[in-house]
Amino acid sequence: MELQEKLSTLRKQHKITQMELADKLGVTRQAVSKWEQGTAFPSTENLIQLGKLYGVSIEVLTNPELTLDGVAQQKTDSTPPAEAKPNTSGTKRLIAVAAAGILLGGLIVGMVAFSGGTKVPEETTPIKDLDKEVGFIVDEEFSMD
Repeated sequence: MELQEKLSTLRKQHKITQMELADKLGVTRQAVSKWEQGTAFPSTENLIQLGKLYGVSIEVLTNPELTLDGVAQQKTDSTPPAEAKPNTSGTKRLIAVAAAGILLGGLIVGMVAFSGGTKVPEETTPIKDLDKEVGFIVDEEFSMD
């Protein structure tokens, strides 16, 4: 079962409207709608809050291999995480999400690495010619004494 299906199912089991859920999480109703349609994903903080609200672990929410079987249908904030049962559907999506995360991470690292480094001068001046550029004589031999 996919994340969007789990979110919709749990919200309906707890008899909460999208607007009520949005208010509890401090997001818009449209954000909740997009999560349930699968066009957007909740932030990590929102996943934590959803897990607490519904009494399920984040792993149950996000792992398509795990189902909601056995999730309590009453809302209590102290409900322990639901028992997760393996489900064989969703493996391809999990692999696609993992690959997208790796690609996105690589893109971000590449952008950071190439965006603001120090600029290397196009020409370099040999040390023996520095006196011409700075206006005083540079000894090629020097001592630290």
